[in-house]
Amino acid sequence: MVTCKETRAVIIALHKKGFTGKDIAASKIAPKSTIYQIIKNFKESGSIVVKKASGRPRKSSKRQDRLLKLIQLRDRGTTSTALAQEWQQAGVSASARTVRRCLLKDGLVSRAVKKSLLSRKNIRDRLIFCKRYRDWTAEDWGKVIFSDESPFRLFGASRKKLVRTRQGERHHQSCVMPTVKHPETIHVWGCFSAKGVDSLKILPKNTAMNKEWYQHILREQLLPTIQVQFGDEQCLFQHAGAPCHKAKVITMWLREQNIDILGPWPGNSPDLNPIENLWSLEYVDIYKYLGVWLDCKLSFQTHIKHLQSKIKSRVGFLFRNKASFTHAAKLTLVKLTILPILDFGDVIYKMASNTLLSKLDAVYHSAIRFVTKAPYTTHHCDLYALVGWPSLHIRRQTHWLQVIYKSMLGKAPPYLSSLVTMATPIRSTRSSRCISLIIPKANTSFGRLSFQYSVACDWNELQKSLKLETFISLTNFKHQLSEQLTDRCSCT
Repeated sequence: MVTCKETRAVIIALHKKGFTGKDIAASKIAPKSTIYQIIKNFKESGSIVVKKASGRPRKSSKRQDRLLKLIQLRDRGTTSTALAQEWQQAGVSASARTVRRCLLKDGLVSRAVKKSLLSRKNIRDRLIFCKRYRDWTAEDWGKVIFSDESPFRLFGASRKKLVRTRQGERHHQSCVMPTVKHPETIHVWGCFSAKGVDSLKILPKNTAMNKEWYQHILREQLLPTIQVQFGDEQCLFQHAGAPCHKAKVITMWLREQNIDILGPWPGNSPDLNPIENLWSLEYVDIYKYLGVWLDCKLSFQTHIKHLQSKIKSRVGFLFRNKASFTHAAKLTLVKLTILPILDFGDVIYKMASNTLLSKLDAVYHSAIRFVTKAPYTTHHCDLYALVGWPSLHIRRQTHWLQVIYKSMLGKAPPYLSSLVTMATPIRSTRSSRCISLIIPKANTSFGRLSFQYSVACDWNELQKSLKLETFISLTNFKHQLSEQLTDRCSCT
């Protein structure tokens, strides 16, 4: 008997006016059995309020719950399985899951206990540091440049990874993560402030940070960052207490450059540095999408095959429910759910294999067929004409060239714009007034995959037909691109 309080009140009011249960049921206000039960309960209790059901009896009493909480607080690291066994001695037969639910109800949440080991000196230094800066405002912290180094393995992630297997697949090739005894490692230095993030400096493979490298990084990375982000404004630089940071040559160099230091920074305190949050995001991005760092010039790698299955599931859902949508609704759904996934990271697809690109094309064609109701045998060129969209190749190429142009205009993030270098006219090119870029040296195919090399080559190739002599607005550039880039079917 599940009825709201208002419905029960109406039934009782009709009953008091002399209506029978059959008469009330004729109004379809509730099933006949429910109406009779409500009237019966009212006659017995004199109230329309339903008594609270007893439900399933509890496994433990409140006293036993307090005992479980006390056992856990005595040893915070005791597992739920061990707690269930110890609780059983108190007369409570419960599973480990019940133990976890009971502790969660009492506010005891399970968390990782891994933390830096702090000595008495570390604790004292942390307290002094926090007392010194506890009255700082957000504006004060906005004048600090935080820096740090972090290692990245080039073979496999250092974090735990889980896979789902069927019975008998434990040692299947696709269900195991290969490891090596001594994986190659690269050290990455980065810094950021409230005004933005600086480009990363990547050391050569298996090279540890020392005072020589650190001074080189500060000269090549930190000084330009201070100039770009703060100019002549006063700012503070934060770095930890690693031996290379405290070397005399580094201390003297910072003093000569008139760079003030935040601190002294307490030892063994990475948790106080907000850049650690950026490193955690970087781990996810690198290992989930880009694999590993290729070089220090922002190269791309094609580890994005998971997007195909992600889009296919969405297209499948739309096809199963296509009868519920109008043409305009279908068009909007595809624009909001399918195209953003295809456009996400499409610059990375530039170096993707033809197999991957053909799979993405197939998903794109399925989405267009969903909108246009075109049969499966419709040629893809006809599909593009029906919906008025370009091919995925043209979409990728347009976006890629827009990224290049934004980098040249300085409207892209600084780490991209810094990789673009304008070419000055020389004797052999003095007659040409077209804007061109300097193509860096790349002696290997690996080097030709870099962002810096690809940008220069593709822009100079575009200029053969575009012939821009001065910078135009981004809107006009997009318009000219739409005229230059057209689909040419090569499958006939």
